[in-house]
Amino acid sequence: MIESHFENIDQVISKILLRSVKSIDIASAWFTHTGLMKIIENQAVINSVKIRIIISDDPINGRFYPEYDKLIKTGIEFFVHKGNNQLVLMHNKFAILDSSTVITGSFNWTRSAETNLENIVVSYNDSDFASKYTTEFERICTLSSPLGNENLIAQDSKSYNELDETTIWSLLRHFHETEYNPTPHRIWKAMCGTRSLSIAAKTSKMPFYNTIDRYADSRTVLNDLILFFDKNSSAIASEFNYDEKEWKKIVFPGLPFNFLDHITCARMLSIRSKADRYGRKWNNQEIALLSDYLLKTNDVSLISIALNRDESSIIAKAKRILYDDKQLRAKWLDIQETISND
Repeated sequence: MIESHFENIDQVISKILLRSVKSIDIASAWFTHTGLMKIIENQAVINSVKIRIIISDDPINGRFYPEYDKLIKTGIEFFVHKGNNQLVLMHNKFAILDSSTVITGSFNWTRSAETNLENIVVSYNDSDFASKYTTEFERICTLSSPLGNENLIAQDSKSYNELDETTIWSLLRHFHETEYNPTPHRIWKAMCGTRSLSIAAKTSKMPFYNTIDRYADSRTVLNDLILFFDKNSSAIASEFNYDEKEWKKIVFPGLPFNFLDHITCARMLSIRSKADRYGRKWNNQEIALLSDYLLKTNDVSLISIALNRDESSIIAKAKRILYDDKQLRAKWLDIQETISND
């Protein structure tokens, strides 16, 4: 039997996962949907289902390594596909359950995919069809590296995939000398020879400007910087005497909720730009959209795509808006309290 689904796809996948009794094999370019992670964890722990997951080597996935670590500790096997010399991306989105059911389609296993026009096809009780996907899954496994606790950056680690901590500290200090607060994306943009005029004006004479070609994978460099900042946030603040501003103390995004309406989605699409907006000032249209967005969702990934801005920039701007607009903040807190009580 074959079914096709175009709405509530994450709910459909959830129900199918809960039916598994022996095995689940997942190949998903991006796997950041915490709801699906929880179901998978329950299946592994409560029902002893054998689970294997292949993801692509990407900074988006890199931010979820702590969640992957929890799953690994339950016995779930993770594999990371790093690509070859041509930077081939593992772009699959399929799952095989009990060697007989296959889920496949355009849907990435992420929260942001819930707001896209997506599809999945589900094939039930067809072991011959499922075996073809199992063969491909095994082939990708041989091209991937196991992700275990030893692969996750330890607290006392001094080096990463591409950068070492001494190099990163040097980059930070160059930024600080230009009176520019260092962040992972700002450093990475400078290494890539950013087109952002506001960053390039202060970084173009730095010794590491436009040096990304020295490294094998620019995305791995970004991931290293993000991991470093996550690990050393207190030391960075102490080194450069950063005082936490009042708006930074706002907890965001907070409780997970998402009930975007068609009007907001249409507004996002109307201002979506392919231009690299990192480092550019927020215009009035973007600020108005973000204010409205805060009352409808806490999932920053969608607006990140719509505005082509990184998620950390969106969160920072959202905090400033909530701090400056007390009335908006009161409404936002009311929504979170309502969601918390449901």
